[in-house]
Amino acid sequence: RSISSLTETPAPVRALQDQLADLIEQIFGDDQHLVRLVTAGTEPVYLPPEQTTQVLPIAQEALLNASGHARAKVISLTLEQWGDGLRIIIEDDGVGFDPHKSRRGNRDHFGLSIMRARAKRIGGRLDVDSQPGQGTKVSLIWDPDGGDHSSRTGLEGRQFMLYSQVPEAK
Repeated sequence: RSISSLTETPAPVRALQDQLADLIEQIFGDDQHLVRLVTAGTEPVYLPPEQTTQVLPIAQEALLNASGHARAKVISLTLEQWGDGLRIIIEDDGVGFDPHKSRRGNRDHFGLSIMRARAKRIGGRLDVDSQPGQGTKVSLIWDPDGGDHSSRTGLEGRQFMLYSQVPEAK
């Protein structure tokens, strides 16, 4: 490394919330109205680069699956505090699928195994809840401070968030 590289200004760190909003814009462009980003009650989250390089591709794959394979009309991406860690939920109203088939080598769901591997790299856990005809919910749970969430049940950090109903436009 040269001495001049030590004086370079590092790239500014961006909050995870902003990076998720950018990801939605990149994927959906003019169709961003299909996706609801919920970060209620969450302080700005700044992740180390080794976590960002795992978390964002997981969110990206789940969003792409929801818009492509699932043919969803409504998708929500929620970032929330979960016990001593964080949870990202990508939920859709699409066609759903049987996640148990994907674990038995179904080539159509190879992306899920990659998402699970990425979650494991950061000590996290990826849960997939789906049934044919019922939509899909993908949850990534991890501790940005390095705690291991890969074997927890998810009940330890149970929290409830209240959302006000927004009347639909007529």
